[in-house]
Amino acid sequence: LTAHDAQPVVAPAPAAFAIEIVPANLSAGDAVTYTVRATERSDPTGSFQIAELGDLGAGDFDRTIDEAIQAAQAKGVRLAGANTLAFSSDFAGALSFSRILRTAPRIGAVHQVRLHSPKTVRFIQPTAVALVGKPKVPRYPAMVRGVNASGGEFGTVPGRYATHYTYPTYNEIVSYARQGFSVVRLPFRWERVQHRFYGPLDERADGLGDMDHIRKVVGWITGQGMIAVLDPHDFGSRRVGTKSAKIGSLQLPTSAFDDFWLRLARRFRSNDRVWFNLMNEPHGVPAVHWKAVAQSATNAIRGTGALNRILVPGTSWSGGHSWVSSGNAAAMESFVDPAHNYAFDIHQYLDRDSSGTHGTCVSGAGSKRLDPFIDWARAAPGRRGFLGEFAAGDPAARGQTNCGKELRALLDDVEGSGVFIGWSAWGAGAWWNSSYIFRLEPRRNGGQETNYMKALKSYLR
Repeated sequence: LTAHDAQPVVAPAPAAFAIEIVPANLSAGDAVTYTVRATERSDPTGSFQIAELGDLGAGDFDRTIDEAIQAAQAKGVRLAGANTLAFSSDFAGALSFSRILRTAPRIGAVHQVRLHSPKTVRFIQPTAVALVGKPKVPRYPAMVRGVNASGGEFGTVPGRYATHYTYPTYNEIVSYARQGFSVVRLPFRWERVQHRFYGPLDERADGLGDMDHIRKVVGWITGQGMIAVLDPHDFGSRRVGTKSAKIGSLQLPTSAFDDFWLRLARRFRSNDRVWFNLMNEPHGVPAVHWKAVAQSATNAIRGTGALNRILVPGTSWSGGHSWVSSGNAAAMESFVDPAHNYAFDIHQYLDRDSSGTHGTCVSGAGSKRLDPFIDWARAAPGRRGFLGEFAAGDPAARGQTNCGKELRALLDDVEGSGVFIGWSAWGAGAWWNSSYIFRLEPRRNGGQETNYMKALKSYLR
């Protein structure tokens, strides 16, 4: 396998096991339970080593992991060395073992447990993470309102900067802030920021790497007092060689996605005005598959100590109208963020198929399409949403006269739902064609403000 810059990579096998820690927030005296489960991704036989990472060591517990495993007496698994499990074909599918946390380190300390092949750490299984106590997470406004500043996702990869794709300018960012917006979602392509998976981010001595551009734009956004949302705009895939591969496949393992987010989290964890949108509109994979990917990436982020807000998409383009029917609702019921600082990234368009490819709006769509997500979120405490993409055509255009009404109904639903923490409208960015149906900027330099922009600004406080 080769990445687009022709540098070779080695792909791990799909995850044969997953490991969990309960509870996700630890206190002195807690019974900490670890569960290793066989997945359906591959044959669960073989050996894997348990590695403890983070701030909690064996000295904080009343028994070692080896002793806890021996006490569990699970069928089909045995100790084959220090912290090493050997699984046979009669493994029952799950192994749970517990230890007591004797002393509590500082609040927010990170405890991680990882499985990997004893032969090479490259074959990493998803990591489990727990935090000590409830860390002090950043506080944000109850509702943030903003735009998607397009450009970084344009063109085919790799492409050439300023020819095939771009990033927002300083003047654009200042304009959004002056108009009263409080959040900017920043789309970009994973392949441009990290040319080969497990490789470094694209930062260069001349400051012209894609990661350099993104860090500069993020600095402008947060310097204006707004929130910057990092948005890998890759639809749950990325280019591997000459083809596209889904995250969680043999060609593009989940651990590669974890590594990508681990590197991004380390870059931005000191700036709590940066939010992490795990991925734009995954699709083509079952909801349970994507939930496992999202959980693993979240664990990787929290393992760095980053407490930034995480926006978690579902599969099937993360549509609000299909949140239940796609399986996202059932799959995401078990999603856990140890920092309790997340929301689900929801997208909703108002055209006939919710695709955002038509300027027309279906009557009643604005007030009804988010109902499946809103009802699900209201059913349990702590479930929140962020409307990361939405748009409506110009009501002045032929056949689109009801779009103004439907857009207002959608935003009224979001603002009054009690479950949404904000929204970012699709269609900002100077590189959109003047005829683009969802263009937010004036159609020409010095031109009149679009009806779409006027409608959004009526919601700014």
